[in-house]
Amino acid sequence: MPAPRRSLTHRDGPPPARACLQVVIAERCYAALGDISKTRYLHRIVKQAQRAAQDFGGNGYESYTVRSQLAQLNRQWPAAESLLLAQGRVDECIAMYQNAYKCAPAAPAAAVCERSLPSARRHSAAVLCAAARGACRRWEDALRVADASRHPDTEALKGRYYK
Repeated sequence: MPAPRRSLTHRDGPPPARACLQVVIAERCYAALGDISKTRYLHRIVKQAQRAAQDFGGNGYESYTVRSQLAQLNRQWPAAESLLLAQGRVDECIAMYQNAYKCAPAAPAAAVCERSLPSARRHSAAVLCAAARGACRRWEDALRVADASRHPDTEALKGRYYK
């Protein structure tokens, strides 16, 4: 039986050199596939790891910001949140959840479409609704973090969410 695969964000210490190389390879693979957004995101992670390596030594992938971004890429929201909050980066944590919310404004339109479309198209609307519900959970996570940390802009965030 093959050994279980480990993610790029490790709880038991810094990632091995193999994982660091995998980020660069993943960047090249997404570029070859034409996925520009993931290519740019991974490129920013690689550059940030290089800066962290220059500033703090090591390979740079031990940096909490790099590990947090890799967790976000893998949709490991609690891991990314804990990495940011452990460093006192409440604003970055809230921004992380807000950036994950981008597709949620389509939720009301998708819900209407899901009820009114013929069955052949309902599946697409249902998929859109599910994505929007997941994004709404991210916004609620941002509010939870703001409440728990007694962030000064909590009421403004709630106002934007409930608007």
